[in-house]
Amino acid sequence: MEEEDFASESASATVRGMEKGSHLFVVKNYSLHEGIGVGGAIESEEFIVGGYGWTIRFILNQTTIAVGCLYSAHFMDQSGKGNDKGLSFFDNSKIMYFERDRVIGRNFFIRRSSLNCPDYLKDDCLKIRVTIEVFTCRIHNLPLIKVPESNIGADFGKLLRSKQRADVFFRVKNKSFCAHKRILAARCPQFLSQVSDSNYEIEVTYMEPNIFKALLWFLYTGTLSDEEHDDSDIGHSMLESFIGKMLAAADRFELKRLKNICELSISKRISGDSIAYILHLAERCHAKELKDACLGFGADNGADVMSCEGRRYLKERCPLLFLELAYNIR
Repeated sequence: MEEEDFASESASATVRGMEKGSHLFVVKNYSLHEGIGVGGAIESEEFIVGGYGWTIRFILNQTTIAVGCLYSAHFMDQSGKGNDKGLSFFDNSKIMYFERDRVIGRNFFIRRSSLNCPDYLKDDCLKIRVTIEVFTCRIHNLPLIKVPESNIGADFGKLLRSKQRADVFFRVKNKSFCAHKRILAARCPQFLSQVSDSNYEIEVTYMEPNIFKALLWFLYTGTLSDEEHDDSDIGHSMLESFIGKMLAAADRFELKRLKNICELSISKRISGDSIAYILHLAERCHAKELKDACLGFGADNGADVMSCEGRRYLKERCPLLFLELAYNIR
């Protein structure tokens, strides 16, 4: 049973905005509060701006405002002249960020003597207006559109098996195969010299049927089928193994991806008993990555390599390659 991979995926968007609100704080019976002492505070009711609660605190020697982001605070001119006294951070757009429950303010916000002016203290009543502009952030879940993986390889595999509209045929020993000229020409330019309008059936003498079948499957799907793959003993017979012959085919037709697949598969089988044969195969098929893997293994396992039977095989068949291996052994 094939195992399915499950991945949890989701998507969301962050939408930033601004919410602005004002609060008019009226301090009645101001004269009765003068004796509350330094640090004593008169607090407004909590008001909401941007989903947060805010409070204005009127203190004897300073006015402290629990606000965040952009804000302004003014004592209202009750004479109608419009000479409100205070400060504003809206003009210079000075954005401030504060932790929850943190109090901020200004020392000497306004001289206390100025409040006794009838323009601001009217009928023993002060008015303070605070305006707050809060940055808001809302997260909206987005509909997730999942694009499935391409199944073009599987579709081409079905086309190969169905034999529909095949326009070129191969005979490999006693086996017949059919394919499509344009697909072969696009996937493997080396077929162009064989697949022509004048050739209806092409005789293939340099490859075994199971290797040719696997090669066709790779050209259509980009994968290497292992249904013919049975290499229980690949030591001295590596050159004649299925994967060894597929590597040779990949080298013959300059199929780099197929060559890399074969190199990776063979590299996992490098051992003291097989290194000589695998190294010989890599040299014959111009498989540089596989050869480097063999030399690296030999450098780290010199004793096993030099005592195995394959050492004599390599020394007799490929003396220069044997010397290269011996030179790399530490």
